[in-house]
Amino acid sequence: MISKFFGQFLLEKGAITREDLIKALEYQKENHQRFGSYALRMGYLTVEQLNELYRLQLQKSEKIGELAIQKGYLTPQQVEEILQRQRNDHLMLGEILVKLKFIEREKLYSLLDEYHRITHGEETHLSIENFKEEPLLLYMVELFSGLVYRFAQMKIKPQIPSKVSNINAPYSFAVTRLISRQKPIRVLFGAEEEFCKTLAKGFYGEDFELNEKALQDAMEEFINILCGNFLGKSAQLGKIWDLDPPLTIQKGENIIPYYGEFFLQISFLTPEHKAQLYFDIGEEHGTSAKEKNLR
Repeated sequence: MISKFFGQFLLEKGAITREDLIKALEYQKENHQRFGSYALRMGYLTVEQLNELYRLQLQKSEKIGELAIQKGYLTPQQVEEILQRQRNDHLMLGEILVKLKFIEREKLYSLLDEYHRITHGEETHLSIENFKEEPLLLYMVELFSGLVYRFAQMKIKPQIPSKVSNINAPYSFAVTRLISRQKPIRVLFGAEEEFCKTLAKGFYGEDFELNEKALQDAMEEFINILCGNFLGKSAQLGKIWDLDPPLTIQKGENIIPYYGEFFLQISFLTPEHKAQLYFDIGEEHGTSAKEKNLR
């Protein structure tokens, strides 16, 4: 089936009016920040350099980032950092519709789930229904797949979540914790060694010496990036979290849930590798003194 724009899909469902959609798209356009604006704000380009790049762009019709690299004004790493900041801050149509009170968040989640099923067909295995304890975690799972592909060029497919009472896997885990005033969530990322090596090479380069410490650092860095991206997007939807520094749990340790009665486990598979995310989701309450000491 041919993919439909999400806004048109919402119109056909009667969830919003055409006037709502027009106002939301205008809001999106007005609040979109260009690459050059981010480069200036982050201190990577001067006004003079940016103006020169705009003049070159009129002649060459290339992207500003590519021209900046050619001129030696930016490194590829800086361009990627700017693009990532731009992606994180980008306001999605659904977020704007909620912000402008044109649609309720719960209804948006339900329709977004239906839209993904229609546009992706049988490839879509996950839905909001799989994440009743915290619907926003579906977004983190989608982020996980995208980040793995960006850093390691591995295409991975998430499986249907399952509930497990403890973890005793034959590999190490990076663990962190998201805390809001309403609900704490512990996030654990574990993967086979070859998966971690591929990921580490994406961070450090093919020639980097991959010892055990480097693999641990790569796992901690990955979960930090994953949760950092998640925080930015969830903040746009009105949910504010704090993030603990990531730690490593050595392989062979038995890990049990702290907040809930079970872990929500999502496995990611490739033909060669396997990785897993686990969520330990708390109840809707404030953070206790005991929780503040938990890592």
